[in-house]
Amino acid sequence: FRRVLFRSTAFNPASRVYYVQTLEACSMYTKSEKEWKAGEGYFGGSYAAVPGEPRQKVLRAISVDDGKILWEVPQNGNGASWGGVLYAAGGVIFYCDDNGAFAAVDEAGKPLWQFQTSVNWKASPMTYMFDNKQYVAVAAGSNVIAFGLP
Repeated sequence: FRRVLFRSTAFNPASRVYYVQTLEACSMYTKSEKEWKAGEGYFGGSYAAVPGEPRQKVLRAISVDDGKILWEVPQNGNGASWGGVLYAAGGVIFYCDDNGAFAAVDEAGKPLWQFQTSVNWKASPMTYMFDNKQYVAVAAGSNVIAFGLP
């Protein structure tokens, strides 16, 4: 069974494109005999990674009109990071690459920029304004890094 996990996502309402970091990973699921009880956590079993099966994060652009994948950016890493994506006006998609880099692509998926942080992402990018200038920021380990946008 191949499961696909989603991280924080972004949407461009003008082009109607949805941007998502996915993690493709094979897992084995085992059903348990535990009974469901109101107010208690219930998974109905357990799961474990399939030995020898690679995990891979993939940044995808998906048309919300027909569900077609418009482009993909496969990443190199161990598939353990949790960073998501941010769409910024002007057509730039920022994302937390599974190799530890904070990166950006254009609306066609073409790489624009990257900044290596060497962290296993646990946060997603965000944006803010200060003194009429836009910034993009992300928590990278115990640090917060911010970059001014032109």
